[in-house]
Amino acid sequence: MCAHLLLSLRVLSHYGCAQTTQTLTHETVAFTPGAAIAGGLILGVSSLAHYLNCGKAVGASGLFRAFTHKKIAFEERLNHLPFLAGLFTSAKWIPLLGFSQQLIPVGGFGLVASSTRRAAAGLLVGVGSVAGNGCTSGHGLSGIGRLSVRSLINTCVFMASGAITALMFDTTGALGVSQRARTLDSVRWLTSEEFSLFGTFLVTGAIISGTIALAGRKGLIPRSGQVGAAIRAVHEYATGAFFGVGLCVGGMVNPAKVAAFLEFTKRSFDPSLMVLMASALAVLIPGFYVIKNGVERPTFHPEKSAFAEPFKGITPKLLVGGALFGAGWGLAGVCPGPMYVNCGASLFGGTISESGCLDLILAFFVGQNVMREIDSSGVLNAKKTSSSAEKKTSS
Repeated sequence: MCAHLLLSLRVLSHYGCAQTTQTLTHETVAFTPGAAIAGGLILGVSSLAHYLNCGKAVGASGLFRAFTHKKIAFEERLNHLPFLAGLFTSAKWIPLLGFSQQLIPVGGFGLVASSTRRAAAGLLVGVGSVAGNGCTSGHGLSGIGRLSVRSLINTCVFMASGAITALMFDTTGALGVSQRARTLDSVRWLTSEEFSLFGTFLVTGAIISGTIALAGRKGLIPRSGQVGAAIRAVHEYATGAFFGVGLCVGGMVNPAKVAAFLEFTKRSFDPSLMVLMASALAVLIPGFYVIKNGVERPTFHPEKSAFAEPFKGITPKLLVGGALFGAGWGLAGVCPGPMYVNCGASLFGGTISESGCLDLILAFFVGQNVMREIDSSGVLNAKKTSSSAEKKTSS
């Protein structure tokens, strides 16, 4: 089924594809281990701050549940918005923090030119993220960070699927990445100014989050009620923006850099994303362990008896979801978190209509809701029950 879908998408990507007005240039990608380490550390600290104070693991794909067509409590919708708003506005904070605008250009990074390809990518990422219950942040960072075998397997599946798809459809070529120079021959480390800026930002964020956690437990700020809820919302927005800045610093918002990582057989192969994930997990694994074993309750959810735990169980649906998510990721080099950041940058930069972000995020929204409809209709469960019945009959 997945093979037939990929073949159909390949045909569509070559014929009858509407184009955006953006012009693709031959971009040379550099290996940036310093920025990747800094970005990974920022992602790790923001994820731990969100977990410690709000009791929730970061999972970008689940944030769009706020706009689902399904009937859910208004409070549940509302709870997803602050972190999502932080991601969408994180590009605005880049110049305000004194960071280089090269981390994310005004108007955002260029996407693949084909609108059909963008729509297919968004649809696959949407369906796959719901079927697999997560994405690069939910499984790749928060899940593996909590030592979830389920998340590790899903991550391996979507990484493999993403690489195969990117190579099959030449995503680096679609994004204008040059193959003339070997990326690993061009290593760019942080300048002393960048090291100071990123380090100050990281330490300041960690101190503020830790201070909020301590103040809540000492009774210096309310942990519940309307005031507590307001402080929690501001904190969630801040951690969302912090996380988005980490994505920009690490290079994950740039589809060309992601595609260069996935297409590991080409001269443009860039392992920066691998370094980013490793540095983030170096913070997350011990951090999650300490919080779960040393802290009784989240700061702003004192009524909760425990922190959020990853789902358990490895099912065919998880594997298929990972494969579909990876295919969409490989087709355009975009996953949910970076998509929100890039779409926010294009909105504030006034390029939303021609950037291609609208059809990408709309397709993602449709894909997620279609998959939720399939889930709620019980089609998959019916098939599973029918299959079990057939096995019992044949035996």
